[in-house]
Amino acid sequence: MSGYEKLSRLIGVYPELAIYRKFSTLCAKMLLYKQAELQHLENELDIISQIDSCNSEKSVFAVSWRAIDKGLMEGGDNLQKQKISEINEKINEYYSALLKARQVHTLAKPGDSDINFLREWLERPDGGDYSIKGVEAEPWKLCRAADLVTLSQSDGRDVFAQSLSDNILPWYHRYFGHRQKGATKSNDGLDNIWEYQVCSLNHPVLPQGPPTDSAT
Repeated sequence: MSGYEKLSRLIGVYPELAIYRKFSTLCAKMLLYKQAELQHLENELDIISQIDSCNSEKSVFAVSWRAIDKGLMEGGDNLQKQKISEINEKINEYYSALLKARQVHTLAKPGDSDINFLREWLERPDGGDYSIKGVEAEPWKLCRAADLVTLSQSDGRDVFAQSLSDNILPWYHRYFGHRQKGATKSNDGLDNIWEYQVCSLNHPVLPQGPPTDSAT
């Protein structure tokens, strides 16, 4: 098992590794194209409306939607209604794209420890082993870090626990070279993937005041 099959299983077992590009620049370009398309359609509708206003039979279109709709049903030449229908379809697509883009841009950024682990795993011989190559490997490169989002919801870790995960543990593993086994090993065909758990962090250790003298 390798490539996307192995990576998808890894993400399935460890949802915090569900890290993807949001393609901010590409999304902006598509929205701009849709906006430009609607701008042209709006101008075309204005021209058609002006032409119809000079027609004795179609001048009523300016004050009656029913007249516009009826004119098309009777098989007349009704470019105005056709253009309105086209605009209605395109503007719904545009609004849908805007709302979806807004939703994606509200997704959280991945934790440093998660994206660093994923990059390391993709390179390791017992992990991804560089099986995803070329342009398809670009989403996880350092140059794309600002364009990444995670689908994983917050697991409730406090700021202290997150800081420990992102800073202390990577330092420990780098300089001491050992990762202790978790309680269980994945049986999903993901060799050498061990679950990390930070225990006893529900209550931060805070300095205590001097003991009081109960005898006084």
